[in-house]
Amino acid sequence: MKRYLKQMIIFLMINSFIFTLCYIHINNTLFGYKPYIVLSNSMENIFKAGDIVVIKEINPYKLNNGDVISFISEDENSKGEIITHKIRTIDFKNKKIITYGTKNNINDKRIFYG
Repeated sequence: MKRYLKQMIIFLMINSFIFTLCYIHINNTLFGYKPYIVLSNSMENIFKAGDIVVIKEINPYKLNNGDVISFISEDENSKGEIITHKIRTIDFKNKKIITYGTKNNINDKRIFYG
């Protein structure tokens, strides 16, 4: 009886894990969190290409200088791509955020929100 119970628990755990992976694959989210694979080394000091970052949408007013954020690029060279960079400055009055990659320390095109 104990062996059967142990097998059932293992079976349920494996199925739960598979279900969770399928759910994330289909919906690209789990409890509002989304996994992304880092494609470049622009943030090499923090993470490298191939690393996985997990993001969740938050209110921009909760952000601070120095936070790392992911956003959809408006830059002509990477338009529509998800970029994960560090916040240099936030201008709440004009609803602008300036980000940069830590490897090259060059500002990205401004992000507008709201």
